[in-house]
Amino acid sequence: MEQKRIGWLDIARGLAMLGVIYGHVLPREAGFGKWIYSWHMPIFFLITGILLAARDDWRRMTFRDLFVKDLKSIMYPYLIFNIIEVVIVGFTSSLKDALTGVFHFCILDGLQALWFLSALFIARQAFFQLMKRTSRKDVIVSLVTAVAIATSLFAFLPRWINTRSGIMHQLYLTGNIANRSLIGFVFLMLGFAGAGYLHSIMRDRVAKILCMAGLLLFSVAVFNYNSAGLRFSKIGNPALYYLLAVAGSGFIFILSDFISHWRLMEPIRFVGVNSIVFLITHIPVRNLLAAIFPSVDQGHKAWFSLMVLAVDYGITWIVIRYLPFLYKWKGRPKVLSGSKS
Repeated sequence: MEQKRIGWLDIARGLAMLGVIYGHVLPREAGFGKWIYSWHMPIFFLITGILLAARDDWRRMTFRDLFVKDLKSIMYPYLIFNIIEVVIVGFTSSLKDALTGVFHFCILDGLQALWFLSALFIARQAFFQLMKRTSRKDVIVSLVTAVAIATSLFAFLPRWINTRSGIMHQLYLTGNIANRSLIGFVFLMLGFAGAGYLHSIMRDRVAKILCMAGLLLFSVAVFNYNSAGLRFSKIGNPALYYLLAVAGSGFIFILSDFISHWRLMEPIRFVGVNSIVFLITHIPVRNLLAAIFPSVDQGHKAWFSLMVLAVDYGITWIVIRYLPFLYKWKGRPKVLSGSKS
């Protein structure tokens, strides 16, 4: 059964995806790029949690059905596009690099931005295992808190473990795959638990304005004091990491609710509805354009970001219109979402 889309969440996902694209073009250790990195990946896990709170069909499904559903919707595009990436690497680099790519996607590390799909899959499965086995809030809160503490401790492991070769490097790599997925699980649970509070704020226009302003001010005032990168479990100060991620995401959520009815937002909605394709394609597009226009990439980041977005927009349209089998299990072609997903 198809479900009605939630308009403001499509806009939020579109803005978040623009953040991902710009975050992978702009310098990430300072300025606007660093601010984007404080929330641009956690927001997708928060959105997943909000959606799970809004739709209760998962409660009636078995573990097996939920597992198969996520295999088709998340791990199918993960598999197909990793294979494509490996083939490209094989032709443009070397057989050794291609085999290394095969190893990474087989252990759910994922090439380029594809790591997010495996992390989302693991986070969702962890959510289903927890929420379908217990309804006790004290148990849920205790377990999620323990996971947050454990993942924060992992992030403090000495950096030399990650840079050395041999068994310690492989152990760290495997641990990082699990760790970033569990960090995603914590954000998913925060989105699930906070969905009701968010909706209550959105019903009051004054509360929306005050919260949006407060979250933005806090985020802008504090983001320079921390540095984050979820792919490698880089969270810096754990308290600041979670606060900044929630504050930045909360600002995007409330802003999206304000602007979701504007007709000018249709291009953003398109990005949100088809964010999985944008996620998969934007880095290859960025790399290709950087090779063709190195001077623009080096000296005009704002223009280069717009170039990447424009080209990726066109490629995504082609993929969803003519090549839906690349990302959707037995899916039909779709150009732009209507009211259904």
